[in-house]
Formats: sequence, structure tokens, C-alpha cells
Amino acid sequence: MVEKEPGLLGWLTALGAWATGHSYASWGGGTAFLAALWSGLKDGRAWCSSLFGAALAVLITLSILTVMRKTGLHEEWMPIVGLAVGFIGADRIRAAVLGAWDSRKNMVSNNESEK
Repeated sequence: MVEKEPGLLGWLTALGAWATGHSYASWGGGTAFLAALWSGLKDGRAWCSSLFGAALAVLITLSILTVMRKTGLHEEWMPIVGLAVGFIGADRIRAAVLGAWDSRKNMVSNNESEK
């Protein structure tokens, strides 16, 4: 394992060593970043908003890829997951999660009121 030295060069060295050791995850994160950045700019969002959305897409992708690795799913699907998350976008994923949360909350409250 590469020990990081203080400073920017040490961080870049450690990041490069991680990226070469986890090639599918880095490819998935890179494709998520580029796809989210492109689709955000294509939708007419500002640069700052598009960059933030792309960074969130990378974090979402890496979270999904970690679950995929832990459950034993094949690693060759990882770049496709990055593309899907990038094109869907962090905003739409957030809206879907919040919608599912509200739906579940309403279903639980309806069941309690029926009893």
C-alpha cells in the first residue's frame, strides 16, 4: 500500500494507486462523473451545479459498487452502473428515494389509522 505524504503530490499518488488497484470502480466513477456533467450542462444547468451533481453521482456510484462487490455481483457491470447513475442524475435519484420514503410513511400511517 502506498503511504500518503503530506501535500498535494502525496494525495495524488495515493489516489492513483487506489485507482489502479480498483480499475472497475474508478472506471464506473469516471463514467458517472462525465455522464452527469454532460447531462447537467445539456439540461441548461450552471457549471457549479453540474459539477456538484457530477460529484454526487460519483459518490452514489461508488456506494452502489461497494454493495455490488460485497454481494458478489460481477465486476464487469460496474461501468454500466456508472453510466446509468450519471445519466439519471443525483437530483432524480434523490427525488425517487424521497418519493419512496413518503410512500412508505403514508402506507404505515394508513395502516395505523385503520386499526
